[in-house]
Amino acid sequence: MAPQQPVSIAPATMAEAPAIRTVLAHSLSEDPMLTWMFPQRDALRLSRIAFFFSGQVERLVGHGLVHSAMVEGEIVGAALWIPEGTPRLDSLPRPRDIMGILLGETRNRDLIDEFTAARDGAPSVAGTYLATLGVLEEYRGHEVGTRLVEAGHRAITGPTWVETTSPRNLPFYRRLGYEVVHEAPFAGGTTTMTRLVRDTMAP
Repeated sequence: MAPQQPVSIAPATMAEAPAIRTVLAHSLSEDPMLTWMFPQRDALRLSRIAFFFSGQVERLVGHGLVHSAMVEGEIVGAALWIPEGTPRLDSLPRPRDIMGILLGETRNRDLIDEFTAARDGAPSVAGTYLATLGVLEEYRGHEVGTRLVEAGHRAITGPTWVETTSPRNLPFYRRLGYEVVHEAPFAGGTTTMTRLVRDTMAP
């Protein structure tokens, strides 16, 4: 499909969850965090990443705020938000169990320690968290990501915030009104975790 085809943005449905996690796996597989988490380049790597996203997708499509971008009936991107008060699911597998299955308990503890250290000292934000944003590579540069985030902004009251480990994402979020409030080493010092916040008065 060509990027010039019309792109529609709409709230995601549970029936779209498998396609959403597949798109996230493909679009974010080279993200610095996921590269560090899943360094093994084998035939199962994309499936591991999709499994990593599966619990989050199911939870947020059902109880959070998710928009999908669609071209001719095919999902090409998605934005997943966690509003304050979004319930955690009691269903199995639990997120920690997923990480233990994928990474092993030792590696999972290392990941938790990395997140804890990177977030230490970061200012807390009472607002809605943009947990994941992914757009297939062939649709980047065509405002799909911008439209997905702006759809979330229209549905959200109050501040929003996001964390990223990809430096190329920083200009994108700044254009959308986000400001950097914290930076810290992440993934063994191979990249930086940056927290950005957009207040309610941003354009």
